[in-house]
This record gives sequence, structure tokens and C-alpha cells, in this order.
Amino acid sequence: MLLALALYCRLPFGRFHKGNSEVKRIAALIGRTPDALAMRLSNFASQDPIHRARGVKGLDGGGKKVAQFWAEATAEWNSTAVETELVWQRATGELPTERECELEPPGGPTEATRLSKVRLVQGFFRRTVLASYASACAVCGISPEPLLVASHIIPWSINEARRADPTNGLCLCALHDKAFDSGLLSIDEGMRILVSNRLQQSGRERNTPVSKLHIAGLIEIAGQELRLPSRFPPDASAVAWHRKMRFVA
Repeated sequence: MLLALALYCRLPFGRFHKGNSEVKRIAALIGRTPDALAMRLSNFASQDPIHRARGVKGLDGGGKKVAQFWAEATAEWNSTAVETELVWQRATGELPTERECELEPPGGPTEATRLSKVRLVQGFFRRTVLASYASACAVCGISPEPLLVASHIIPWSINEARRADPTNGLCLCALHDKAFDSGLLSIDEGMRILVSNRLQQSGRERNTPVSKLHIAGLIEIAGQELRLPSRFPPDASAVAWHRKMRFVA
């Protein structure tokens, strides 16, 4: 179940079928058929709130067992991230890459142990967020992965319990991630993009290449709908926190 969840979080939605090469690879590693693994992935889709809200159902097989597992896994994302990553590593031998571990590790007397867990959480969070947004910026749609950041809505340093929670994440390009982190961008209750008046004023006052970049990449997106993910949508309470605590109106 943990390995299937790890795969569910890694694959873009719509690629859970038995013919997918990654489904075949993982099924072979655990001695299951691609059919069985694909069915488990669809079981998870049937539990995903974003698909329930849209009226889309995956396969309901697994019943209470899958529902209970899903509820426990999504209730404590940090533990789930560590457990799924360890299971994935044991099964595949794959470790998080440097790119997947974006944040500075904490210090302290147990640094080695903490660093190991931090890397697991970071890798899980980045892969899950990018896969949920089909590796495209939620604001502008740019897609080369080296330009993308798995951005925390409530920062990593402020809410430890939500460090691995993909509903506390957005897939953003480097420009929009920096603007969001600086409070120049936020999101309203309708999941539309807010742009700081400070940024808009700066763009009006300066007739420079920089101001033109602001207009092209930032100011003109005010009021635009956020590109929502295929699963794990942005949590409304986290978005409200950012709007209240970080946004420079």
C-alpha cells in the first residue's frame, strides 16, 4: 500500500493504467501484476477529494481498507512522506536527487538523522507537487522542470506539521515562486491570483525593461484563475494564511 501510494504521488494523473512502463516496473519489483497495481492506484483516486468534488470516481475496490489507509496517510503527511520514501528506496534503490532537496537542512546534535528525514520529506513534497500540477507552473504554465519550484504556501519554517503536505504546496516557476514568497502575489478565496498594489505602482512609474518584465510576467496576471492540480488542491486555510500574513496588499 505504501509503495502504491508513493507511485500514485509520482505519476501524473491519467497514467495509472497497466500499460504504463513505471506501473509495470514497480509491479514486477513487488511480485504483483500491472493490473493489480493499476487497480490500487485507481482505488486511491476514488479517495482523492479533488476527484470526488468533480464527481469523478476511480475504482472503488478495496473498500474500508483503502479508505482507512488513505485517511491515516493524509492525516500525517510528514510520517507518510518518510515511510513511503523509505519503502520506495528499498524497492528501487533510488535516492532523492539534489534538485529534489531544495531546502537547507537543520542543524543541531542529531543533524545526521534529521538531515536524512528532511531529504526524504523534501523529495516526497517536490515530486508530489510537481506531478499533481503536471510539471507546469500554476500561474503561467511554464513547464521545464529545472525552472519549477515546489513552493510551500505556509512556509516550511513556520508550520512543521505541513512540511510534506501537498495541499500546502504550489508548483511555481522561479519568478512566481519568488513573488509569492515575497508577498507580491497571493491567491483569493476563488483561487484567483492577487497582485500587490506595490508591484502594480512600480510598473506604472518605471518605463524600463524591468517594469516591462513586471507587466508581462506579473502585473497582467492579476485576477487570473490559478491552474489547479489534478489532485491535492491548495488548502483554503493555507491560502487564507498566506493572504493574511504574507500578502502586501
